[in-house]
This record gives sequence, structure tokens and C-alpha cells, in this order.
Amino acid sequence: MPALTASALRGQLNAGSAGPLYLLLGDDDAEKAEVAGAFADLVDPGLQAFNVERLYGAETSVDALLDAANTFAMMAD
Repeated sequence: MPALTASALRGQLNAGSAGPLYLLLGDDDAEKAEVAGAFADLVDPGLQAFNVERLYGAETSVDALLDAANTFAMMAD
């Protein structure tokens, strides 16, 4: 997937057309947190505990990232 601007990404999220995996990069931690929250908002609140996982680059491993990416959504389409 090519790089997106924050506004283009918000447009995708607002349209409900999010892809399966995103990497958020940048110096603005507040904006990254807001965008991550927008992803979580796409998931039914009752299912977020099962289907939303935030990984932080400095605190995670490649194995943890791959495990999360390969985990199927629970109780979802």
C-alpha cells in the first residue's frame, strides 16, 4: 500500500474502507494516537477487546506484529 497523508487516511476511515494493516509513522504522537483511535472506532465497542490491538514500534517485536496481523477477527464478518 502506498504512503497516505493523514487527511487521505481519514477519508478512507470515514468511508469505511480501511485496509487490513497500517503502519503509522511521524513525529506527532497526538495525531498518531487520534488516528489509531479512529481505527478502533470502526470496530463495534463490544468487540474491541477481542479485535483491536495496538502495537508500539519501540515496544514490540516482529513476531508480535506478525502474530497480530495473522489473527482472524473474532465474532466479525
